[in-house]
Amino acid sequence: MSDEQPEAASEADSRDAQIQSLSQAFEMFTKTTASLEASYNLLEERVKSLDAELQAKNEELATTTEYLNSILDSMSDGVVVVDRDNVVTTVNRAAGEVLGIDPDEAETRNPEALLGRVPSELSTLNEIELPGKDGALIPMTAKTSPVRDDAGNDNGTVTVFQDVRELESLRRQVRQRDRLAAIGEMAATVAHESRNPLGGIQGFASLLSRDLEEGSDGHRLVEKIVTGTKNLNRIVNNLLEYTRPVELELDICDARELVESAIAYCTHDASVTMQNEVPEGLTFRGDDHQIRQVLLNVLLNGAQ
Repeated sequence: MSDEQPEAASEADSRDAQIQSLSQAFEMFTKTTASLEASYNLLEERVKSLDAELQAKNEELATTTEYLNSILDSMSDGVVVVDRDNVVTTVNRAAGEVLGIDPDEAETRNPEALLGRVPSELSTLNEIELPGKDGALIPMTAKTSPVRDDAGNDNGTVTVFQDVRELESLRRQVRQRDRLAAIGEMAATVAHESRNPLGGIQGFASLLSRDLEEGSDGHRLVEKIVTGTKNLNRIVNNLLEYTRPVELELDICDARELVESAIAYCTHDASVTMQNEVPEGLTFRGDDHQIRQVLLNVLLNGAQ
């Protein structure tokens, strides 16, 4: 019996040691699990934070991109962007309208076909002609600039071109106005030079008319000369009035009285009858002299 008791005690001690070791291992496992769980929770929170930051950056990028696209589409000048691989990446609304293409389908286009030549050849301001949506050539001014990143690396080119049809139209109008101004100056000079001879012809014809028997053929011919010189003198006065800067003197005008005075000044064929049907009391604000001249011209044109 004495030998069995120490052996039983040894086995009990061994089990206790194993249980204690297992308990320590389990405690260590529990601590490790808790530590891993805490790390996992921290990692999960960090991932959520990064996802939120990424979403915010994406929204900011989308807003910036939309803003830049709205600026491009608001420009009246056409913009074509080509990357370093010679692929069209951006065509704004103005370029699409002028060239007759869909900006969303621009990537399928050849930049040389779009711009009529290699973009690098437009590094200085050039006057070119591009085919419009109806096939007609449109005069343009175009310039290409390199697109560089912060490090100075070339990422492609951007070509900006402007439709100059309206500008060309304004230039033609200016040239036409200059020609009209020159004609007006020449006409004023001719009119001034013509007044004196016309005055002399009319004066001498009036004197000759007094010496001829009234009703004779000679008298009638002289009267026609007088009438013709009066008409020519009126044309000269109208021409001088046209070339002179107009300064209106506005006042309340009686419409019926103006028409009546214009009829009284009007010299025309006796076979033409003029009748004033403007109602009495009709008034307006204007320059009575200029309006009377307009009415006289209308009446003379109508009579002729």
